Amino acid sequence: MLRDHGRTLHWNHMPPRAARRRGSWVPIAAIATIACGDDGPSGPSDGGLVNGCPTHPHPLAAPGDSIDGHDYVSFAAPFFARYCTRCHGSDVHGDDRLGAPPSILLDVEAVVRSADVLRRIRETVAVTNFMPDVNRTPPEGFPTCEERRLLARWIDAGAP
Repeated sequence: MLRDHGRTLHWNHMPPRAARRRGSWVPIAAIATIACGDDGPSGPSDGGLVNGCPTHPHPLAAPGDSIDGHDYVSFAAPFFARYCTRCHGSDVHGDDRLGAPPSILLDVEAVVRSADVLRRIRETVAVTNFMPDVNRTPPEGFPTCEERRLLARWIDAGAP
């Protein structure tokens, strides 16, 4: 995050003119690149870096592709339990959801497997790289860039 006249800005939301004026885009780009450096191979990025991770707006797998044995039980459910259900759990209500839509229950497999929810998950985790909310560091930390890529690939393969 950056501070600009008392406002908090994220590197990807800084106005380009302000970034050029301050000459701050170079160190920020270097930090963002380094932030994902230890995540292992992340595959080709389709859209640059957002919040420190490559974006993947295009499919990383085709429906039915073999994805190293990743399935709902071995991969997706543990991912959601670790990073998502603090706000998107069926036992979380009201203000404890921190603004999470009440219909997005990521500890309920039938909800996760709905096409609309899968689309929304993929968009927020692998394209905008917004979730979890970068303004609220969850105690469990953030998914790595590689974990984000694997979740997108799991969804693209048909969420087996």
